[in-house]
Amino acid sequence: MMKEATKKAYRSAISEITFIPVILLILVVALLQYFFLNTLTGSILVCGLALILLVIAYFSVRYQIEEHQLKVSSLLSKQEIDIFQVSSLKWVRSFHNLSQVYSFSEKRLRIVYCYGKYVDISPRDSDEFIAQLLAINPMIQYSQEGILQE
Repeated sequence: MMKEATKKAYRSAISEITFIPVILLILVVALLQYFFLNTLTGSILVCGLALILLVIAYFSVRYQIEEHQLKVSSLLSKQEIDIFQVSSLKWVRSFHNLSQVYSFSEKRLRIVYCYGKYVDISPRDSDEFIAQLLAINPMIQYSQEGILQE
């Protein structure tokens, strides 16, 4: 009997530290539009469109493990990583180099693969996600100690 293929999708965790400033920025832009252009309708439309874009961006971020491939996708990009090429996992807290970040949280899991390339993600069920990666490739070095600040 053939083994059933492993396939599991994870959503991004979201934290107040990243979510609250975005909401505040949307509200400030809407208030500025209301006070300077004196249009309540425009302010409501700005808030509505910004919130819709935020929800679409959040729900587009997905981490999928399928057999030995990790598929990391967002609204504008997609990346596939061979789990057998992953060398290490460590927790980081970083706000620069956002091109490699597929996350709505400031606490991110850095996946290092292919001789120094990396991607930062924040799966909602991180313990289950890490256990699944380690089950596929037990050679991955996982550092649980502290969070690396960058």
